[in-house]
Amino acid sequence: MGFGDDLRRDDVERMRRAATVRGRQLVRRRRRTVVAMTAVAAAVVTTGVVTLVAVGPRSSAPGTSTSHRTSHGSTPAPTPPPTVDAAAWAGHGNLAFVSGGELYVLDGATARLRQVTTGSPAPADPAFSVDGRWLAFARPSGTDGAAVLWLARGDGTGAHPVGGLPTVLAGADSAATAFSWSPTADELVVTTGPVDAVPDVPRQVWLVPAGRAPRRLLGPGYSGGAVWSPDGRQVAVLWGAALADRVLETVPLAGGAPAVWLPADPSTTYYLAGWSAGYGLLVFVDQGNGGPSVENYGLPLAALARPGAALSVLTKAPVFRPPALAVGAGGRVAVVSTVDDSAGGGEGAKFAWFGKTVETCTAPSLTCTAVDDTPGTVTLDPALSAVDGSLAYVAGQQLTLGLPPHYAPTATWAEIAPWYDSRRLSIVGAGGGAPVTVAGSDGAADPVWSSHGSALVYVAHGGLWLLTDPSASPVEVASPLSPQGATDGRYLFGYADWSDQFAWSG
Repeated sequence: MGFGDDLRRDDVERMRRAATVRGRQLVRRRRRTVVAMTAVAAAVVTTGVVTLVAVGPRSSAPGTSTSHRTSHGSTPAPTPPPTVDAAAWAGHGNLAFVSGGELYVLDGATARLRQVTTGSPAPADPAFSVDGRWLAFARPSGTDGAAVLWLARGDGTGAHPVGGLPTVLAGADSAATAFSWSPTADELVVTTGPVDAVPDVPRQVWLVPAGRAPRRLLGPGYSGGAVWSPDGRQVAVLWGAALADRVLETVPLAGGAPAVWLPADPSTTYYLAGWSAGYGLLVFVDQGNGGPSVENYGLPLAALARPGAALSVLTKAPVFRPPALAVGAGGRVAVVSTVDDSAGGGEGAKFAWFGKTVETCTAPSLTCTAVDDTPGTVTLDPALSAVDGSLAYVAGQQLTLGLPPHYAPTATWAEIAPWYDSRRLSIVGAGGGAPVTVAGSDGAADPVWSSHGSALVYVAHGGLWLLTDPSASPVEVASPLSPQGATDGRYLFGYADWSDQFAWSG
């Protein structure tokens, strides 16, 4: 069957609405039962700094608001601060996370929890600079998906909106993020422009050096996102004066003419995915009818070694369900591949829990190999260590139909939570070998490696957990997060995107 041929019109509309929310229109507040642990602390806000004091357990039902009414039933009470384990986090850098609609930073050097934002709009997409000195995040500027870029110091102090910059495009029509830090310097590349719902109008690409005025790199024009080169000297962009004229090119930041890697092709839509030191530019290729249906089934992921080279297809993978792609050291790439799309008359492949497997690809090979072929299992959320290429991923139970059934694209958290509980964290070392399943990692999602490559942070049960060694017991260090979902509180095809809610400078 063709991608999306059986998709009903109302399904498309629901997916487009959910994709708009993927653009950070709304941060849903979630709470979960928190079990008391030794050294778990709660926070009391004092003069802008959150001081840590020991407390017992607190709890609430998942999906309920973090505020409540007074005994008079009229005035909402302040949102309680998150629970953190500062002792367990000591020495692990800074952890930024969104809880109760506010952004916090847990400082591993001082054991302080600092509240970075106050009041609406709720922040999203925290991201630390490569040296950890700066923290960027977005705050919605309306109801249409537009957002304002904010900067703070790495410890959360000095938060302020970036002046002289147009509205950030909250979700570019690209597998690339709307803004990202240079891999070598304290500088952001930012896509600005209109909202998700109107992607095909002129945009701009800006460079934002931390502590200095932004400068426009390109625009206005038709942009499909931007990604950094591994050495931080260039930016790759899909760019053109008109939509049909967009080319894939790289722009040297020191000056000089852009280099065209792929010419314009009106019959093909490309989505920038990343830049690998081993493979070159990575792009998703759509030669079909486009749209959310195609992107959920998966598109060919191809590598482009140099300007003018032929595209080399690696595998087929979903586009807009991060983290579906990870680029690591030594030219290693890990990707969630769509390997089976037979369930539910072909509709099952759109769901997170069917036909997905993590594959690793190592340059110069153009083949990718599954890391786990356990029957009845799907593997997702790859993360590669930037130091030695070790792989972390999540393995869960494979289901043949959706929850709810496959003809309904969205589900509530209560409906997908049992499947999330079946997931476990697994690790494959740099030298390969059999995966090691981490004991006590049930419910795992979205693992992230530390910069030194020897520790992991991941999401489980609505909180953040620290793993310092595959044989050690994970420790919950912060909760609850504020996951993003659709405006009606539902999750598109079983994907709960937690990656927008935290960042780590460790």
